[in-house]
Amino acid sequence: METTPLNSPHQIGSDPPAHLVPHPSSDTILAPRLALSLHDGALAGLARDFLVSGSLKHALDHPRYLEGEAWAHLRESCDDLPLDVYMRDGGRYRRRRLSRFQFDVTGNVLRAAPPRAYNQSSAINYLNGDIDRHYEPLVPAVYHNPLLDALLRAFGRALAVVDGVDRWQVNVHQARITATPHDIGKPVPEGVHRDGTRYSLLLMLNRINVDGGHSIVHDNDKRPVFERTMTDPGDFIILLDPLTYHDVTPITPADGVNAAFRDMLVVEFNHLDGPQDGAGRLPGAPHQPHAAPPR
Repeated sequence: METTPLNSPHQIGSDPPAHLVPHPSSDTILAPRLALSLHDGALAGLARDFLVSGSLKHALDHPRYLEGEAWAHLRESCDDLPLDVYMRDGGRYRRRRLSRFQFDVTGNVLRAAPPRAYNQSSAINYLNGDIDRHYEPLVPAVYHNPLLDALLRAFGRALAVVDGVDRWQVNVHQARITATPHDIGKPVPEGVHRDGTRYSLLLMLNRINVDGGHSIVHDNDKRPVFERTMTDPGDFIILLDPLTYHDVTPITPADGVNAAFRDMLVVEFNHLDGPQDGAGRLPGAPHQPHAAPPR
């Protein structure tokens, strides 16, 4: 079964009312006006259930956004991700890019943020924590993709209403996990973890020839509360990160012969004046020393 709620998290699963559905003529013209359908109050459930599970097919003001060139180009760009060279387990199964933005919700201004190293505490990421990781940025075609722009604004506005804030630091990770008949792929090599952000948006871009990749969300006591296998492009989960942990099972080729690919867009929202990138050790979490990262 694709979706197995173990508790009662909010899910976005119904089409928006007719009066919220525009009639798009092109991605370029209408994508900046894209908005999440909040008529069912789904994102407000984050304050109570700590996560939202849904699909862009139901959450956007019109499903045709996922049929346009902007969405296709966003998915195709995953074929050009550089290898993540910071894997302390020696794995070569992850490719990744990262760009940073700042979003002023009140003024609806989304701007580039200065690049800097990505660093998470080892209490949050025992495998690759406490090191500066320098990832290549999104390519220009993705950075200026009108649908990505609209998604960042739409989710940023909606989460701002939930938190009562008006400025976000936004990290956009584009990641591909690969697997072959001889090597499994690990979407979450560090296991059950949190990201060290305010909100984490996990958005499926591609799932090709994949067996596995089952997402499991845990509460603050690391008890499983929600499970889902995101199978379709546009499927997503939003986590209130300080109150949840999450994990994803390894992937293998479904046909046992050809390579498997699982492409995700991971968007981290942090209050602009608050902690960034998982800085700071969680109370009671042990510190584990590591060897130097590979060159």
